[in-house]
Order: sequence, then C-alpha cells, then structure tokens
Amino acid sequence: MSVRMFPDGHCGLRQIVFAVPHDIFVSYSAKDKVTADAICRGLEASGICCWIAPRDVLPGIHYGEAIIEALNNSRIFLLVFSAHSNSSAQVLREVERAASKGLPVLPLCIEAVPLSPAIEYFISSPHRLEALHPPIEHYIPVLTKAVNSLLSHHSGHAARLDDLPAATAPRNIPPGLVTADASEITSVHYGDWAELAFSLTNQSPKVQKVTSLFLEVEERGEIDMIRLKKAGAILKEFQLSAKIGDENLVDLISLSGVQIMLNPHETEAFRLKIAAPEGYRYKCKILADFMDIETSEKRELSSRLVQIEFPIRNVVTLRSRRARM
Repeated sequence: MSVRMFPDGHCGLRQIVFAVPHDIFVSYSAKDKVTADAICRGLEASGICCWIAPRDVLPGIHYGEAIIEALNNSRIFLLVFSAHSNSSAQVLREVERAASKGLPVLPLCIEAVPLSPAIEYFISSPHRLEALHPPIEHYIPVLTKAVNSLLSHHSGHAARLDDLPAATAPRNIPPGLVTADASEITSVHYGDWAELAFSLTNQSPKVQKVTSLFLEVEERGEIDMIRLKKAGAILKEFQLSAKIGDENLVDLISLSGVQIMLNPHETEAFRLKIAAPEGYRYKCKILADFMDIETSEKRELSSRLVQIEFPIRNVVTLRSRRARM
C-alpha cells in the first residue's frame, strides 16, 4: 500500500491510498513477532513480496481497514501457527476473512499443537509445513519452494493448496556421512582421557537435523599394558565428553545439550573426550540419526570402528588385577 498527498479546496491536502499487490499475507500472534519477522525477511530475500503488520499498516489508516485491504491484494495467506496463534481472536478473524475471500491458507507450524476447532473449521487442507525446531531460518528454503510453487501454478485467488505437489525426498541421495579419525587417538594416554575426532556431513540438498548421537561400544577387554602418569600433563577441553561405563551406548547429545542442524553439504567437526576405567581396550563407533527436516524421514548412520586403549596408570592397579587371577 502507498500514500500520496494531493491538494484540495478545503484542508489544503487530501490523502489518497493506493493498494499494492502482495504475494503473501503473513498472519501471526504478536507473541510470535520475532519468528514472523524472520520468516518475512527470509521470504523477501528470495523475492517474495510480503504484507505483515504492523510494518505495512500506514499511519492514519484504521487497523481493520488495512487488514481487509491487504487481504484483498494478497495471493496467499501464510499462517504462522503456534499455541499463541491457535488461541488468538485476531488471528482467527484474519483466517476467517482469508477463507471467505478464497485465499489459499498455508499453515507453517512452529509448534506441535492440535488445531483448535475454530481454526480447524477454516483449514481443511492436509498440506502443512512444519518448522518445529529453531532456528526458523533453516526452514526458509522449504517455505520459499512451497510458496513459489503456488504462485507459479496459479494466479490471483484461484490458487488452491490441494494443487500443490506433495513434497518427496530425492532418490538415491545419501542423507549424511559420519567419519571418525583413529589417527587422532594417541597410543599413550598420560591421564584419564582419550581424544577422538569425528565429523558429521550432510550430503543431501536439504536441511538435516541430527536427532541422536551416540558413542557405541562393540567390544571391550582387559589389557595389562601399563603407562605411568606423566607428572604435570595438560589435558585439553573439547566440545563433547563421555564416560564409558557398563552400558554399550553413551548419549552424546543429552550429555552436552548440543543441537546439531546441518545445511545442505555442510560438515561439522567435533572433538570428543572419552573417559573409561584404566586397563581396558575398547572398539567403538559413532552412531548418528539424520532426520530430513521437510519429510521427517530418519536414517541411522555410523562411522567405522576405532580402537581406544586405556593403559593401567599405576602399579597398585596392576598388582590388584593380577591378585584376582
């Protein structure tokens, strides 16, 4: 919408409002404003014209009038769906007006919340996009693709979500790669920790989330090798740490609180500090679950096996073990 001022015979100036077409009307709860603004910036960076309040409500124009005018000049109604918008009377009024005008309603779910009966009445299409795990910027490419598909297949208010092709995962494209570098494990440990370097790579053209990350122990056994601890040895700190006990799986994400999102063809490198009882040898590998953000399809991937040895660090432990034999 734009405003121009023209002279008249009474007040000197009169205001004329010109409606400007928009591709998207962005509807959201005020409590989700930060997320909605980020969505708007992402879409407009891709060349999609958005109308969003309060940015596009002109001074001096009644708020309700601005909303109706914007709906009349938009081609798609984007609903930023959350627990807040689900219970918002203002959002419900906007959805109702959009549906009555024949606008396709595209829900972008940022929270896993059941539709309220009032909202569900106007949203019958099964086509919904999910953006449940922040940051929202990771989902902009998927949203942009959906919007452009609607805009390119239809014009004006004739567009329908039912005509949007269902998203399908690319075939024969591996979702990711997990590598563990055994050369990073020193053969002599002057302390309680071993160090393992590994990396996660997203090989697909879509955003992947690593939903689980484990250190798995496939073999363990005693060793009599002894290494006396070097006085004053410095131990470095790394991103992750794990302690091997009696269990075969150590959950690295839960221990560290790390959230791992990988953009297409992106690699993240990690250093893992591993603690274990002295006098044991382990064969381990890294397990990772990759989840396609768009389809929620999951696949488990693993690295190759690496061997880690924790020599006995003092004579007392060695004598105690031999006494048990």
